Amino acid sequence: MLFRSEVRDHVVAVCEELVTRYELDGLHLDYIRFPQEPPATPVGSGSDWPRDARTLELYRAATGLAPDDDARAWDGWRTAQVTALVRAIRAMVDERAPGTALSAAVGSELSHAVEAYHQDAGAWIDEGLIDLVMPMNYTSDTELFAERMARWQGWTDRVEVVMGVMVKGETEVRSEQLRLATRAFPRIAVFAYHDLWDSRNEILTTQDDDATLERALRRGGLLWTLIP
Repeated sequence: MLFRSEVRDHVVAVCEELVTRYELDGLHLDYIRFPQEPPATPVGSGSDWPRDARTLELYRAATGLAPDDDARAWDGWRTAQVTALVRAIRAMVDERAPGTALSAAVGSELSHAVEAYHQDAGAWIDEGLIDLVMPMNYTSDTELFAERMARWQGWTDRVEVVMGVMVKGETEVRSEQLRLATRAFPRIAVFAYHDLWDSRNEILTTQDDDATLERALRRGGLLWTLIP
């Protein structure tokens, strides 16, 4: 489990191998949050896990509580564990590969990400733990998309913001979102490669003639939006 020091040490060690063995410009933390959906979590567990004996032992040692004693304290402790992992990775990068940028994919709404995923990206930014954030602004509601973008523009004086835009869905909607994002931010992140180009991944996507045609049509309908 994430809360166990040996697990945190292992994750940091993997990141260390990447930044020391390869000449990387940056290290991206894509799923640096508390997973709340299968297969990462048990079906039906929702947001209230883990309840294994070792985690409960660690929690009681740190707080003197059980999860049901104080729901807010339980949530706060789990959030602190995710932040502790990011802090450890930042310290390792600064020591072993100074100058390597550290980025993270984060929830598009900060308060919701804290509540649902125990991901406190605002605290990471305030503490200087990450150099770049990629908010996952994935919605078919363009008005909501724009509202989220406006809130993130308020963070650009503290961290580089690369707005994440989903491309799968109604082409007209996605084209408008791409236009809005490219006007508001110097750089954007398009999600996902396998929705635009064929790949060898037959787990996430279908690799047949119909799917290939669908991706080609999507590319044709969207990529022109990115041409200045």
